[in-house]
Amino acid sequence: MAKQVKKKRSWKVEEEGLNPIQKGIIVALVSFIPFFFFILIPVLARDHFVKKLKIPAEVFLSPPEKINLVKSSETGPTFKVNINGVEFKIPVKFTPIQIGKDFVRFVDEPRRMAKSIYIHSSLEPREINYSATGFARWFMPDTVLEFMQLILRANWHPVRLMFKAQFFAVEGITTRIFEARWDAHHRGFIFPLPGQAGYIGRIFRTNGPGYFEFSIKDDIQPVTLRQWVDLAMKIRPPSEKDEEVDPFAPGFYNLEYLIKQAKDPDRQVDVLSRSLNEFYRTKKSFWLIPVAIVMGERGFNSELIDLHKQFLPDFAIDSPLKETWNSILDTIVEDTLKIEVDTKLRQKELNVFCKNLTDKQINQILIRIQVKYKKGNEKSFIARLLKNERLFEHQEKKLLITVPPDISLIDYESLSYRIMQIDFID
Repeated sequence: MAKQVKKKRSWKVEEEGLNPIQKGIIVALVSFIPFFFFILIPVLARDHFVKKLKIPAEVFLSPPEKINLVKSSETGPTFKVNINGVEFKIPVKFTPIQIGKDFVRFVDEPRRMAKSIYIHSSLEPREINYSATGFARWFMPDTVLEFMQLILRANWHPVRLMFKAQFFAVEGITTRIFEARWDAHHRGFIFPLPGQAGYIGRIFRTNGPGYFEFSIKDDIQPVTLRQWVDLAMKIRPPSEKDEEVDPFAPGFYNLEYLIKQAKDPDRQVDVLSRSLNEFYRTKKSFWLIPVAIVMGERGFNSELIDLHKQFLPDFAIDSPLKETWNSILDTIVEDTLKIEVDTKLRQKELNVFCKNLTDKQINQILIRIQVKYKKGNEKSFIARLLKNERLFEHQEKKLLITVPPDISLIDYESLSYRIMQIDFID
């Protein structure tokens, strides 16, 4: 009898479907993720930064207001200062007090709370260097212009809002920001200065590297936006038609002539314009000699002393121009410090009576003592008058100088001194 072959059953695993509760959880999670990142976080970020900065939401979240550079009043006579191809117009009553390789700060009077104008121009590309481990570089551009455009228009993106909040906090911005164009290739943003004392414009070249700044500030009588625009609209950015400046070309002006004219009040405005333009064209510090003379004639003594110290290393040791540069300091020191040296008490020490004639504090004075002996030989040494102390405004002090061991005050014929350096505290 033939055996019957049993058929093996094929076992099939029955798949169980998701129950309604599980499906609901998955749908909720999938829906919550975009809601969390694209709605909840931006809303929380907006609310947090507005409360943290304590400024109205319409100020923080609004884009810059576009304005046209239209004259509303007369600014009076001005003089030209050209830095890296950007031509600025400065009112004639202003005097430069701080000068750098690509900037100048002017004030209208030699007082602490004076009205000031700041100009700056650079040909270098302006880029932002992010941290190598930070996540911001994934969301933000590298160029400053694109960065500013993104953060100032940000009103939803949490990362951009974070940078916008940092910018507002650092700059002390509490009111509206403005945007304007100088020409087809120069776009700028105008920001209020801290304390609403004035405005600063940061202007970018859109078709290549190039950037300049222009600000006006007055802590006593705050500068209005219209007043800022009246001067800012006179700025002439470089254009493609402008000829390239040759720093090695012969000078347009005579230095000796400008030095002579610097003491004439009727010629000082012209002297400032020509000297500053030649300084920025040639990058030669000796063009600042006429500027320094004008500063001294107008009573900016402490600022002139700082300027002398800043550019002294640029003059050659044996240059006649260095002697001229130092003679300006010698003249101005007479109106800054009153010094008397007494050698009668001790043979290895000098008593120095020093009085501050300015309205600023002094934290250091370097003086060079020259000792001439009856035999005809001379010796000198440099000493610091202030040691861990200050000389306050219009204060007089009796200071002690220790004479070096190799110098004797016995049998000397004469003793002279020269102020080498004065450091002020702003």
